[in-house]
Amino acid sequence: MHYPNTSSITPTTLPLLNYSLASYNNKNYLFSLASNSDNAITKTVFLLSYLTVFLTSISGNSLVVYVVLTSKNMQTVTNIFITNLAAADLLVCITSLWLTPVYTYIGHWIWGDWLCYGLPLFQGTSIFISTLTLMSIALDRYFVICRRTKV
Repeated sequence: MHYPNTSSITPTTLPLLNYSLASYNNKNYLFSLASNSDNAITKTVFLLSYLTVFLTSISGNSLVVYVVLTSKNMQTVTNIFITNLAAADLLVCITSLWLTPVYTYIGHWIWGDWLCYGLPLFQGTSIFISTLTLMSIALDRYFVICRRTKV
């Protein structure tokens, strides 16, 4: 049996390791490692990153759903699968994505018990939908390519 080399743990890394373990339950852990001057920069980058992902996700996935639902020539089997993925991504974006930066800034949960217990349900449902949709796309492509019917 091979054991990992523990010689790389030096006394200089132990305080950081202890700090990480001791502050694990800190509600503002993401920003506690930064100094006060870096904290504002970290929060700004964090907010801008989440805002960019949120706006791109909402606009892109909404556009995919809109185009496929309104254009008859876009309603193919593959595009319906892609629309299903876009709808699952919209579910994540609307129910979960905006909560992380707000929760991180505030430092505690303010949305009540229902959303506290409902949020994992929404996240799990969207991951389940995405996984099954990707499996369906793979099966569809397999049957189209390998099990082609003669017309």
